[in-house]
Amino acid sequence: MTNHEFREELIRELQKRMPGAVIFPQDTKKNNGVVFSGIIIRDNSSNVAPNIYTACITTVRTGIRTWKGLLIRFWKCMKK
Repeated sequence: MTNHEFREELIRELQKRMPGAVIFPQDTKKNNGVVFSGIIIRDNSSNVAPNIYTACITTVRTGIRTWKGLLIRFWKCMKK
């Protein structure tokens, strides 16, 4: 699964679990030209939200090999 595919699947799953939230993909180009892929999760009443980079939670970085394992890890981080 590529980072882009992971990000799209993560957005679909989060939309199921967080029906009131606005969730969308966001790519950010840094000053050195590197582009980070992420997602924005915000409440409907808020105009500020962090960009969460998805590359840091993929299997290469975490050692987790299943989609369910990655989702559980991400969900635990979001609840903190």
